[in-house]
Parts: sequence; structure tokens; C-alpha cells
Amino acid sequence: MQTKIFSEIDLRNKKLQNAYSTLIGNLHLIGKERKLKSIAITSCSNEEGKTQLAADLAINLAIMGKKILLIDLDFRKTSNSKNDKTRAFGAYGIYQYFTCSVEISDILCKTNFENLYYINAGKPNGNPMSIICSEKLGTFINQEEKKYDLIIIDTSSIGDTPDSVIISAMADAAVLIAKKGYTKISDIIKAQDQLLKADANLIGVILNRYGKIRRKDTSAVDYYQKVQTVKNISVSNL
Repeated sequence: MQTKIFSEIDLRNKKLQNAYSTLIGNLHLIGKERKLKSIAITSCSNEEGKTQLAADLAINLAIMGKKILLIDLDFRKTSNSKNDKTRAFGAYGIYQYFTCSVEISDILCKTNFENLYYINAGKPNGNPMSIICSEKLGTFINQEEKKYDLIIIDTSSIGDTPDSVIISAMADAAVLIAKKGYTKISDIIKAQDQLLKADANLIGVILNRYGKIRRKDTSAVDYYQKVQTVKNISVSNL
């Protein structure tokens, strides 16, 4: 089994840890109505921090004793992406699992955190839509849900391709990441519409990157309060 090393989280940053505690608490409350076994993390566009947030959420849950599987299903990333905190370009990934004679043990990675496991996307040598649109991916996620307390899926941004919308509809729930002072309210509305049209269970919007919202986007605060189920979380230093 391969090993994936994640950066240690800053336990001294109380503001950051309180934000994740609130997020985890809200996910727990939502899960009491419908047991959540898989959550897709997406965003409107790149550079909004969804990959780092997915990893840190997975780490925090693992530290709490939950058995977590983090899956990278963003096939659109490149190996030199400066903000890519999880990609490990090994010999195999989930793309190879579906296209080659590869076993789950060949793509599953243990990590430096107890209870946290990781599967990377792998390097596609063809069009990944053939996998994303197949029943095989949904079946795979359902099978793995039986082995873990929660599966967290890092997807591509909605503005790039339809990948994340399709994957979000497969998962039990979807969370949209928005970066304060960066994400346009019109993009959030568009992303929400795309997810809801695909029957994705959009449970909330997370405000990432604590900071001021541009004056022309001040309506975003009221909008988030209306559309979300998870409370607004301003997560700093992600």
C-alpha cells in the first residue's frame, strides 16, 4: 500500500480549529436527518481553496476517530498546480482502477494520520468523462461507503467542466466553497442552479478566506444566509 503524507494542521490556531469544529458540528446535525456517507466538495472556479479545505476537513474528522476516505476526483488538475495540496502522482490512481487491471489495494494510500485513507485521481491518458458518466463510479462510491464513516470527494470546479456536478449528484451531499472577496455572487447563483438541476443535495456554502467582501458584493452575505443549511464558516489561513 502506498503512503500519502499530508501537512500537519495547526492545532494552535484556535480560530481555525473553532471554524472546523462548527463545520463538523453542522454536518453532524444535518446527518441526523439523513445519514451522510459521502460528501462532494466543489467550488465555482479555481483558487477558492476547496482542495485544502477537503483535506483539512478529512484530517480533523480522522483525528476525532472517524474512519475517513479522501478521494481526489479532480481529473483536470495538472501535476504542477501550485495550490494542489493532495495530488500524489504515483503509478496508479482511480483512473487506472477503471481503465487497467488494477486492484483497490494498488490505489489505496494510507496516510500519516491514523484513520485517514486517500485515493488519488491518477493521470488520465484519455477523456475522464467516460469514467465520470459511467455507472461504475457510482457503484464504486457506494461500495466504499460501507467501509468508512465518511467519504470526502474533492472534485473539479463547476466553472471548468460538468464533472463536479455529475459527481455531486452521486454523493449523499455537496458543499460549495466560496472565497470572500473573490467569488462573485452571480457565479454562486449559477453554480447552485446547476447543482440543484442535477438533483445534487446541496447542503451549504462555506465562506473561505476570512476578509472583507467588496462593496458591490455585500449582498452575498444575505444570499448565503438564505441558501445554505450549513452555517457560514469564515475559515482563515487556508
